[in-house]
Amino acid sequence: MSKKSPDANRGNNVYGNWSQEELFDIAKQYICGLSLHYPSIGIMVISFFIEHYFFPKRELSLCAVKILICQFPQSRSHKDLVGFLVLFLIAFGLVVFILLFGEGPSLRHGPVGKLNRLLTENLPRAISWVLLHTIGQSNVNRLGRSWAYCCESRNPFLQVFFVLLSSASIVSFLYNALPHIPGPYLHKIHYFFIPAQIISIYLSYYLACSVNPGIITAENLQKHLDYYKYDGLIYKAKTCTTCKMQKPARSKHCSMCKACVGRLDHHCAWINRCVGENNQRYFFLFLFTLVEFCAYGAYLCFQVYRGMIIEWGLDKAFVHNTTTGERSIVSFRRAFLYVLHQDRIIGAIGILAAVVSAVVFIFFVYQLYLAGRGITTNEAFKWELVEESVDRGELFKIVPVKPSSTTTTALEEKKYLKRYNKATKKEEEVEEKKIESFEEIENIYDKGFLGNLKEVFFPPNLGYLPGHVHALYVLIREREEKAQEQRLIHQNQAYSHHQGQGYHQGQGYHQGQAYGQQSQAYATQGQTYDNKGQTYGSVPTQ
Repeated sequence: MSKKSPDANRGNNVYGNWSQEELFDIAKQYICGLSLHYPSIGIMVISFFIEHYFFPKRELSLCAVKILICQFPQSRSHKDLVGFLVLFLIAFGLVVFILLFGEGPSLRHGPVGKLNRLLTENLPRAISWVLLHTIGQSNVNRLGRSWAYCCESRNPFLQVFFVLLSSASIVSFLYNALPHIPGPYLHKIHYFFIPAQIISIYLSYYLACSVNPGIITAENLQKHLDYYKYDGLIYKAKTCTTCKMQKPARSKHCSMCKACVGRLDHHCAWINRCVGENNQRYFFLFLFTLVEFCAYGAYLCFQVYRGMIIEWGLDKAFVHNTTTGERSIVSFRRAFLYVLHQDRIIGAIGILAAVVSAVVFIFFVYQLYLAGRGITTNEAFKWELVEESVDRGELFKIVPVKPSSTTTTALEEKKYLKRYNKATKKEEEVEEKKIESFEEIENIYDKGFLGNLKEVFFPPNLGYLPGHVHALYVLIREREEKAQEQRLIHQNQAYSHHQGQGYHQGQGYHQGQAYGQQSQAYATQGQTYDNKGQTYGSVPTQ
């Protein structure tokens, strides 16, 4: 004999005096509340509920609904998905941190440095060994050329990816979220803000990708040398072995752009060029616009969801506790998760915009901090090396010595040195003094926080070509270099060919001459024999 469900008995006793309309409304609110706990169950239950909604009698008891819901397992897939996303973001952030900062002097001797070497040296070496023993040397060479083009030379892959991802997100937002504007929390003024935001993000990205970063040429080299002086510590006068010209202070040769860039900060693959003296302001403009654009998009998605909660009546729904029989108002968090589960496209766009905005904002603040200190990303690593040298006691500075009675004795004991001063055109006594702390070193390029930012956003005019003109200039120069390489190859091949022919001709000549000399020797020897025979023949016989 089967036992009756306690829920059914309790339902008949509790709700026996209620009308069908009241019972129907309670069931509706109960299903919504339970769906907030378990969204996957809620979809099936609401589908069942809608199917019976159009029945004329609408005979649906709350007890039947409760028994139906109890037959489904409690799903926690959305919690597992959120946990997976959180772990993925944490792992991705750690890998990026290790790759960016693992080579720094303060971290390269610790666990972070070891992990950096593992990811950048040991792992690629192991992958190369496996590929070499599985697909062969020829295929490994093909992969190496593909890797060099994708990761070690300029290519538009990330530019195309950024434009496609941005465009797809914008189109999806306009198609799914724009019908909800205006809404309970969004004014129709956003009809004007949204197009302005879209135009600003594309315009700032175009400027960052097209403006000349500050390529140093023979025409503007002297202006760089006059504006940026060598400090004798991290910058000294030397010649770029690739460009075959003197490298100004604060410049660096970029192997991907194949040129020396003035006040180079770093090479950014997202804009497919270096960030240097002439385009760093536009790079900051793009970062700020991207942060503001993504934050605005996340705000709109959030407000659209808030409007959906009101439109769907979830702000008045309640959760029924089957154990205590109490009813409680659905919290905003549960209602928001329910809407997120029902309309995932707007939620995905909002989450993506929020994550990108947060990550780019951190990078923007870091770049602004470096610019305010008067150093670039490239120089930050060099200053870390200098600080490490100071900590090890390996850095000294030359200090002039005032002449005194003890100077001559000290010079004789080799405690002081003599140096020629170009300013006074005289020799002066100097001494080497150990630098005790990093604060003793002066950065001659630091002009104060506001002065440094002014130099970034209003750089000096050092004769840079416009972006499109410089791109044409680089293209012509690359073609000239390739043509020069081809000419050198043909000259070497022709030289080798003529040298080979000369070798064979010379060898034949020497062989023929040797053969002639040998024949002449044989003839001389035969003549000698004949002379001997004549001599012997002339001897009288006895």
